[in-house]
Amino acid sequence: MQGNSIIYCDESGNDGPNYLNPDEPFYVLGGWVVPDSAVVDASVEMEHLRQSRCPSAPELKFRMFRDKPLSMFESMCRLGKIGLVPIFLVAEKRYCVAGKIIETFLDPYFNASITARFSGDLTTKQELANTLYDRPSDKSLQDFANAYRNPTQLELERALNQILNDCRACVNPEVAELLSGSIDRLDEVANEEVTAVTSWGKGMGTLNLPCLIAFLMLVEELGRQENTTPKRIVHDEQGPYQNDYVKAFCQGAR
Repeated sequence: MQGNSIIYCDESGNDGPNYLNPDEPFYVLGGWVVPDSAVVDASVEMEHLRQSRCPSAPELKFRMFRDKPLSMFESMCRLGKIGLVPIFLVAEKRYCVAGKIIETFLDPYFNASITARFSGDLTTKQELANTLYDRPSDKSLQDFANAYRNPTQLELERALNQILNDCRACVNPEVAELLSGSIDRLDEVANEEVTAVTSWGKGMGTLNLPCLIAFLMLVEELGRQENTTPKRIVHDEQGPYQNDYVKAFCQGAR
């Protein structure tokens, strides 16, 4: 892959603020890096593929290949041969909820049991998130996910109490003790979370915008390589979050 390129991407598993939909456990943002020199060949290949799979459909969907994975694999190989490179990000929603519990209740600013050093301790945060992902009940994670959709002191306290009970029963009392350090300031935690999820619109309260930012970081890393220069990213419209995207990136650029 040489020269300038365009990244075309779209998402799957988009449930907005519904983090724990058992039918959509993963959020995926993926696409193709298309060199300028391969745009025409890629367009021809994609149109041929659409005509062969579902000529009446305006665009390709994964469900068209669900019964024939080999056909999808062969198509991806052909795209690879003309110079395209797949790029994608996968987020398991349950793990994202566990991670958000850590970020919400173990913030040194609101939890006197945590030192400032913890903010940059990614290894410990990941270990704790792994524990909360695996051991507490589904109800604990679901209650927190529901509370986070519209954070209030009361709802966060209810969710935290459920988490504490599970931690004491199936994790260890030390983790419960650390998490409980935020109880006295849950009103401030709630206000902070409301600000975080509404500053740029409802999109920030979902996985959509954070995952897009992480995806753009992958694109930036790709651009640091000597053999390609991403010039443009083309994303399908985001419906209710389209304006939030524009607001986030325009304000962030100032």
